[in-house]
Amino acid sequence: MREGLVASGGPSYRGLPPELEASWRRSRAHSLDAESTDAPLFYDGLKLDDYRRNHPLAALLPMVRSVLTDSVAESGLIVAVVDYAGTLLWVEGDHHTRTLAEDLSFGPGANWAEQSMGTSAPAVALVTGRPVQVARTQHFALHIQCFSCTAVPVRDPITGKILGALDITGGDRAVAGHALALMKATGLACEGYLRELYADRMPTCLYHGGVQAGLGPTTLSAVGRAKPLLVDGAGNAVELSQRHAEILFLLCWEAHQRGRGMSAEELSEQLFGSGEHVVTVRAEMTRLRKFLAARPALAVEVESRPYRLVASLELDVVELWNALRSGDLDQALGFGSQSFLPESGAPGVFEVRHRVATWLRELVLERANAEQVLKYLDTCHDEEDEQVMMLALKILPEQHPRRTEIVLNLERTGEIDGMRCNPPATGM
Repeated sequence: MREGLVASGGPSYRGLPPELEASWRRSRAHSLDAESTDAPLFYDGLKLDDYRRNHPLAALLPMVRSVLTDSVAESGLIVAVVDYAGTLLWVEGDHHTRTLAEDLSFGPGANWAEQSMGTSAPAVALVTGRPVQVARTQHFALHIQCFSCTAVPVRDPITGKILGALDITGGDRAVAGHALALMKATGLACEGYLRELYADRMPTCLYHGGVQAGLGPTTLSAVGRAKPLLVDGAGNAVELSQRHAEILFLLCWEAHQRGRGMSAEELSEQLFGSGEHVVTVRAEMTRLRKFLAARPALAVEVESRPYRLVASLELDVVELWNALRSGDLDQALGFGSQSFLPESGAPGVFEVRHRVATWLRELVLERANAEQVLKYLDTCHDEEDEQVMMLALKILPEQHPRRTEIVLNLERTGEIDGMRCNPPATGM
């Protein structure tokens, strides 16, 4: 099965459960190479120590070790504690398996998000919010098919947002039937422990990637705003300059799509259309980092080499993108006609705008019902889009009051001549 998938570009996913098939498709959409992809190292040394020390999942380590690690290590398995973005925080358990895993970049500080490594149990659990098992050849990356894994998400007990995941990795025992039951029970126990631990201090005690998770992460509000905003978890808004908003948008979008970060040259291309503005990019990045550092309540941090977000930042456009990806046309249309960063002429922003608009239009033409196509006509469409208007005439009831308006618009564009409320009957 694997050879056919790799060679053919992915036309067939026979044999994969639906949630893994979807993950494979997303992995391909991230332009990952199954034969050469490798996990990027997001943290090491003192930065890793500091990040782990301040992470809410650190409070769970004693429980995880006593309930899970000590028992599965005897079966040759290892346990990974993973943050919400797919970065491995702790990897413990059987020494031999841990050594093999580290040789494959499965070690603390490495990022195993779907956009970095493709399909794996922790990656899929973080995307879907559900327990999952991935056996050997079900992994997207070829070189990790010697392992199997089971993972469960761990949620903030107040907001329900995902704080991270627990994963067991090793041989076939990692995907045995009892392994899934054990992981589900451990995940529930961890969430219960967090609920009790912070009962007197919620909702402000937990942190989601450095953000107060009980209040929610910071959001870059870019849809329909001439002046973009950063809105912290408490609802406090800070206005951004156009350039800083573009940089954060591009970094956040890149984190959502690939998770590998961007070089100064890549940012220059995305902001200005060429790689010749590296000095300007670095100067803007210095100003942006100072701006963010002076506002710790936002809890947004940008690392360099490559430039990347290392704390949670939500992007309203991603919600629209996810709706399109899942085929949820009602949710996608709920965003209305407002473009994101409408004042921006940055090529990278324009490209995403175009992709979103094109995908939405294709979904409308493919599956919209009468109510949905009218909503699209009212809020999102190009007034010269004859194809969508003809679709509306095709599916609207003959006596619908909007037909006359649509026919008049089509006459104005020259698509039809002399047509009124109803198209002529067949044969006339």
